[in-house]
Amino acid sequence: MFTIDPVALVRFDLRKSGEFVDFWGSHYKYRIADEDSGHAIDYYSEINLGSDLTSSNVLRLLRWKSPQYLSRVRASGPNSGTVNPRVQKVLKRIGSLNDFRAKRIDEATFDVVATSIFPTDGTVWKTFLKHCSRPLEFPIVDQHVHRAFNYHRGRHPDAIVDYTAYQDYFESIHENVLGRFPYLDELHTRKLVDNALMAFGQFLKQYGPAYPLVQVPSPHEASTNQSGAEPDRR
Repeated sequence: MFTIDPVALVRFDLRKSGEFVDFWGSHYKYRIADEDSGHAIDYYSEINLGSDLTSSNVLRLLRWKSPQYLSRVRASGPNSGTVNPRVQKVLKRIGSLNDFRAKRIDEATFDVVATSIFPTDGTVWKTFLKHCSRPLEFPIVDQHVHRAFNYHRGRHPDAIVDYTAYQDYFESIHENVLGRFPYLDELHTRKLVDNALMAFGQFLKQYGPAYPLVQVPSPHEASTNQSGAEPDRR
C-alpha cells in the first residue's frame, strides 16, 4: 500500500521549480465549455493581451473561472435560466478593466471598482478581475493554489493567505522556470506555474495530511542562502 510521507510532501527546493512545474503541470486537467458553442474556452485567446478586453472575452473568462457562479445565465437554483447579476455587474465596468489594463487607473482605484462588483465574495473573484486586466502581474488564486502555498510554507492548509505573499511565492517559482521554456512567452510560462500549483493543491486536498508536520523556508529564504549549501529542506 502506498503511504504519503508528509515530511517529503512539503519539501520544496526552489532550484528544482522546473521539475515541480513539469510534474504537477502534467496532471492539470481543466476544461470549461463555452455556453453558446460548447467548445472549450481558450484562456490564452480570451485574455486578449495587447488589446482591450471585449465583452465576449470577459464573459468567457468569468465562466472559465467559475462556471457554477460566473456564467452568463444561471444554470441551477430557483433563478435558473435568468441572467446572472454578478456577470452583468462586471460587464458594466469593462471600461474600468481596460483602464486598469492600460494603467490609466491605479491599483487602489481598481480595488474600489472590484469591491463594488463583488462586495461580499471575498478576494478570489476580485483578484481574478485584476488578473484579467493584467495577467503578467496578478496571478490567479483559488483554494488549490492557496493550499499549495500553505504546504510549501509549512502552514495549516486552510490558513488565510496574504495575496502579496502569494505573489512573491509565485514570482519566485516563475523566475526559476523561465529558462526551462525558452520557446514560450510569459503568459504561457506563468500559466504553466499556475497549472502546476492548482494540480498540486488538488492532490493535497484529496490525499494530503490534515496539516504540515514540518516548517520549510520560503522560496525567498531558500534562494538567498549564502552558505553555498543546499537550502534547508527540513
